[in-house]
Amino acid sequence: MAIRPNSHCTPIVIEDVPIPVAGLRQILVKVLAASLCGTDLSVVDGAYGERQFPLIIGHEAVGLVHMLGPGVEPFGFQVGQIIGSAPYRDMCLECYECRYHGPEFCAKTKMQGVFAPGFFAEYCIMDAASAVVIKGFESKEELVQSVESLSPIFCAGVSVWDAFERAKLARGETLAIIGVGGVGQLAVQYASAMGVRVIAVDVREEQLRAVARSNPGIQTINKTGLGFRGVQERIEALRNGHYGADVVIVCTGAAIAYQTAFYCVGALGRIMVLGLPKNPIQIQAFHLSARCYR
Repeated sequence: MAIRPNSHCTPIVIEDVPIPVAGLRQILVKVLAASLCGTDLSVVDGAYGERQFPLIIGHEAVGLVHMLGPGVEPFGFQVGQIIGSAPYRDMCLECYECRYHGPEFCAKTKMQGVFAPGFFAEYCIMDAASAVVIKGFESKEELVQSVESLSPIFCAGVSVWDAFERAKLARGETLAIIGVGGVGQLAVQYASAMGVRVIAVDVREEQLRAVARSNPGIQTINKTGLGFRGVQERIEALRNGHYGADVVIVCTGAAIAYQTAFYCVGALGRIMVLGLPKNPIQIQAFHLSARCYR
């Protein structure tokens, strides 16, 4: 199926979408599970500007390799494998950005479900340069039963891990996670497994309780009624007088979360952007200059 929004942004179903043909470096995949991301809803609402509709949305999926296009053989994929993919396709793999920064920065890259057909379909295309084979299960039956929990890893999970790597988050450091919805909960799990000290910040008590139950040892702050300085003081108390966290990762699309982040991070700290507010965020140059945040 493909969708296009009407004047009220209500999706209209358009049927009879043809099965795509795998082109150069492309894999035709039978979708086993595809997750709904907040970005999908933003695409439908027009938050990222004009889009070519109708459009198949969806950019987190796990599927079964059905057919290999030309140029896929060097990547080692085989029909029958279960794979997942980051939502990038058509990068050239030859330009400066591809070779030195990463193919997601290539000028030719298209994000699936946003600028190219996505994964909310029975069959979809994945780029061999973005895809990986899923291993580590004792049987294919066990793996098939797990695909629903695996599919969010290929956007939410990859985004969290990428933020950790770019922040150079290290064992023993303190990480403040602002917003512990779906993405934030993955961040809590990953950080806890890494031996990082986690402080979860949210305005929803039920979400804070949920992550605390699942990840014993983390600390939580309910920001409701505290204000920026109140959150700052709570973090300072939790760190025994040490000002701010080493790294702050913002996992919510609320613009106020970024203002909160400046009161959560310590000197020379790193603030990582995951949540995407619809409106511009305000940044005070004084904060950046006085404490040398990155």
